[in-house]
Amino acid sequence: MLWTHLEEWAPAWPERTAWLAEQLRRHLIVRYIPEDEENGVELGLLSDPDPLEPISPPPLNLTAERFATLDGLLLLLVLHREAQDAAHLDRADGLKFALRQAAKLFADQFNYHDEARDTWELMIGSRMVEWHPRVEPTADAWERAEDQLHQAGAHYRSSRERAGPPGLNARTRSERRWRRRIWVRACCLYLEWGRGTQSFNYRDSSPLFEWLVRHREMINQHRTWAIEWLLLGEDDAGPNDLTPLMMPEELYFRRRRPSMTEREWQVFGETSPYDVIPVILQR
Repeated sequence: MLWTHLEEWAPAWPERTAWLAEQLRRHLIVRYIPEDEENGVELGLLSDPDPLEPISPPPLNLTAERFATLDGLLLLLVLHREAQDAAHLDRADGLKFALRQAAKLFADQFNYHDEARDTWELMIGSRMVEWHPRVEPTADAWERAEDQLHQAGAHYRSSRERAGPPGLNARTRSERRWRRRIWVRACCLYLEWGRGTQSFNYRDSSPLFEWLVRHREMINQHRTWAIEWLLLGEDDAGPNDLTPLMMPEELYFRRRRPSMTEREWQVFGETSPYDVIPVILQR
């Protein structure tokens, strides 16, 4: 599977999602989004971040011994490419360094030497660590790109009347040139849009973050109701018909009422969502 993955930027093998989930579980890594940290603060499970401290990626143990297997190398490769696509440059650099170190240790463990070691080093340098993604813009990006080019006064010129960009089997030089021009613009639009989407990150697994990720949707529903209840009052917001959050004992006793910002004091007064979100101790 590693070699198949190296042939293209992100081959969509059918088992990819299940494989990735299994490898993250096996390597004790949890995938989360910034919203999970916000939920942790809101529920009093995480300390409020210090606004004066620099924002740094969460801890993730990237020692070579942890990933010096084919599955481990492929996992680092997948995470590295996803970090690049999400513009997490610091995280991508760390994963790149870890990938190189784990690949070197893998070769040492299997006593690669001479031509085999040279070939392995070439694969690391040209197919793993330094690979650049192939961008595949969406149909919407294609359409927007063509519209922008038309608005700028550029048009496909041919002796035949055509509607839209030429197909994949464009034969003439003008057809190929026009298609490439649209493709380049579409790639730019696609990447520009992708940088604004919700990103994700990885960290070493812990009961706290596993619980936050697993209950993300339910926590968000409770937060939405709590904010409506605080802003509108019980009569307009209505009763909370949601299932209460069930929190394991070890997490429940970590709870500390989060400090409120000046803006939250102005809006909510002395009561915050923390005070009205129902949480039940789970033994």
